[in-house]
Amino acid sequence: MWMAYLLRFLQQLAKPGNNNRSFLVGNQMNKKPETSAPLTDLLEKRWSPRAYDANHLIADQDMLSILEAGRWAPSANNGQPWRFSVAVRGTDVHSKVVAGLGGFNQAWAPAASAMIVISIKKNEDGTNSVKNFYDAGLAVSLMTVQAQSFDLYSHQMAGIVPEVIQESLGIPSDFEVAVVVAIGKVTSPDVFEGAAYEREIAPRTRLPLEEIVLHGKP
Repeated sequence: MWMAYLLRFLQQLAKPGNNNRSFLVGNQMNKKPETSAPLTDLLEKRWSPRAYDANHLIADQDMLSILEAGRWAPSANNGQPWRFSVAVRGTDVHSKVVAGLGGFNQAWAPAASAMIVISIKKNEDGTNSVKNFYDAGLAVSLMTVQAQSFDLYSHQMAGIVPEVIQESLGIPSDFEVAVVVAIGKVTSPDVFEGAAYEREIAPRTRLPLEEIVLHGKP
């Protein structure tokens, strides 16, 4: 099996113009990014897989730590506009969340050890609050880093059917179901074929700092 991994990796490297730094460690992908300055190890290792180990069980203590990381995220005026719904694989809540996933997400996400539904408090007039979405994003970001400290990888999914999840879980109407986060152990990209496989082994890419730092880049 390892020969098949090696062959696919070499084939990927052979493509014209490919500077792919992704490679397999055991049966997991390592996607060290190209950076102009060092990153902390947790951020360097972080990426968003779709190939999850369907046999891995997340420990309750690890999940509690992930939730605490979100709980203690920065929040404007300490509004804490986020709410989390945990769906561990094999539970009734998990089945309800899977039913609310869209497109290809229904094919791969159920294998993750757990999913967390992120709901965000609306304004009093029922509109969405940019500030609240910003705060919730901070919470999810910290949860992602905390999960990474346990060697658990996260994948944020906007491809969902929010009303299905909201109704099936009974989430209050003054909250907006915004995203579902899959969390679990990475497995071999060989669980996929074709375009899905190629996407799984593709390198991480980002716009250069020159494009995103509008003023004051060192």
